[in-house]
Amino acid sequence: MKDRKEKRRFERFDMPCPITLAASGGVSEIRGRTLNVSDGGACFVLAEGRLPEPGGQFRMKLALPRQTPNTYFLEHFTGPAAVVWMDEGTGAAGRQPRIGIRFVPHLPLDIQ
Repeated sequence: MKDRKEKRRFERFDMPCPITLAASGGVSEIRGRTLNVSDGGACFVLAEGRLPEPGGQFRMKLALPRQTPNTYFLEHFTGPAAVVWMDEGTGAAGRQPRIGIRFVPHLPLDIQ
């Protein structure tokens, strides 16, 4: 079997973070928890809300955990995001739908 060439520009980090996508006008929200995050996007499992349409545009809110020697806190990021892919979910995520989004433009999350 051939190795597939990695096409991603940004390294992904397995990191569970709360995430919310709001449609235009903020009428409906999609809530979930990320499986992995990068400066360019995220993969998350749906916890609440209706499945978005692929290509849909949303306002994203992401709470990224941070830690210093004396403190633990959540750093909040917001910005536009587009749904790139969806699947029914398998493996560790169970049967929860998984959603892949792209941050437009990418975010400087500074994850290490």
